Amino acid sequence: KELLDVEVSLDGEGKSEPEVAMDHLNILWSLNYTVDKFWGDGSFDTLDLFNLLEKHGTESDIPPRDNASKNANGSMRRAREVCEYQTQAWDDWARSKQYGKRWLGTEGIFSAVKGIFGEDTKAKTAETACLEAKRKFWAYDRIQKYGRT
Repeated sequence: KELLDVEVSLDGEGKSEPEVAMDHLNILWSLNYTVDKFWGDGSFDTLDLFNLLEKHGTESDIPPRDNASKNANGSMRRAREVCEYQTQAWDDWARSKQYGKRWLGTEGIFSAVKGIFGEDTKAKTAETACLEAKRKFWAYDRIQKYGRT
């Protein structure tokens, strides 16, 4: 429950969410962190991410697309996840995976940061707008740490 890093970019620019997640996971593993579970929404449904999680023995809770193929297509891990997902009703899958916990680490934090600091930036350039957004998350993390002590 501690902010380790923040990646900020403008819409349509920068790396995709799965690419950013894989970069961050690789950094954590290189620092000898153990990542037990990775939660993500459907945008994280990529072969590369599933393969990386499999390589490190990390459990995943990523809902595949509704029309996802059960063929491996380069990722046996994803094929197993698709089969598991498609054989259960959404509520059963979400409950078995504890998918609701994803909100605590992502959506809840985004909502809190926007509620405290607002959605807009005062910056005049894209570069400083990204820096301002990044500072909002670090400030929120600092507030959270202070509140826990």
